[in-house]
Amino acid sequence: MALYKQKPAALTSTVGDGTSIQGAGYAFSLPDTFHDTMQGVFFAERDHAETLEALKEVEEVTFEGTWYKRTQAGTVRGQKKTFIVTVEKVVPVSLGLRVNFSVKSEA
Repeated sequence: MALYKQKPAALTSTVGDGTSIQGAGYAFSLPDTFHDTMQGVFFAERDHAETLEALKEVEEVTFEGTWYKRTQAGTVRGQKKTFIVTVEKVVPVSLGLRVNFSVKSEA
């Protein structure tokens, strides 16, 4: 897997007050035998730890940011997209928090 550049992004809860967390991250496609699956990462400040942990319990979270896809020619293209995602894991890292998510559908 190629290392992609982090770009400005946001995670927003689709329930409650619709809190939006600003940070950096990206979504990317993983080729599969039958179809492409999409995953992503999002980085935020530690101040948002409680809110991000709560997003693991929410069915639909919106990710707004860059989506990277490898073309048939082997080049990587990035474009702005909005996806409905499921937050899987929140991990403390040296610069804050990393959120791993899987993409459910395009918004």
